[in-house]
Amino acid sequence: MAANGRPERSFSLFLIDDHPIIKLGLSLALQGESRLRLTGTITNPWMGLGALEAVRPDVVLVDLVFDGKAETRLIRECRMLLPDALIVVFSSLPRHAYEREVIEMGADAFIGKSSDISVVIETIADMAGGTRKPVTRPHPAPDGIDVVIDGIHITQREAAVAKRLGAGLSISRIAADLSISPNTVSVHRDNIRKKLNCRDMTELVALLARYNGTIHDRT
Repeated sequence: MAANGRPERSFSLFLIDDHPIIKLGLSLALQGESRLRLTGTITNPWMGLGALEAVRPDVVLVDLVFDGKAETRLIRECRMLLPDALIVVFSSLPRHAYEREVIEMGADAFIGKSSDISVVIETIADMAGGTRKPVTRPHPAPDGIDVVIDGIHITQREAAVAKRLGAGLSISRIAADLSISPNTVSVHRDNIRKKLNCRDMTELVALLARYNGTIHDRT
């Protein structure tokens, strides 16, 4: 119960981490926490970002290392999919070496995995509830809305995908060009289709082909 007598809001939390012990520890820690509820997990971020888009959680708790490689660009993808979510990096990588980079990519906080899980939960709940401020990002979210197609505003990353769809490129080719997963390309493609009110992909590609010469992106 909040100080004003009203029930505390419960925030949805989504975990991106390939270590099963982290999921287990988080699930156990959340059993006594009324402010956060675990609504989804994925272990392969490049194959599962579509699930993140579908759930649209309030908070994303995300690792940086997958298959032995630091995937800091994952933070940018999460921020583009969820511009209003609280994104917290939970990583064993050295904070001094990665915090600034992930903050600039759109993360709200960096917490080391050496932290006690109960402290992690408390910190996230406080940030989600507004009683503890996330760090101030030195730059705005990396994908400003400043591209217009047929009178509709789309993001820079959507513009990059739209330009390539209009040129007839396949999903796999677009993914390779932009260094993102095919699933992420599909999510952007579906978002573009909905924004432009196209009935199907054939109509979308035809529309994008017509506007292709006027679509500019920063990739």
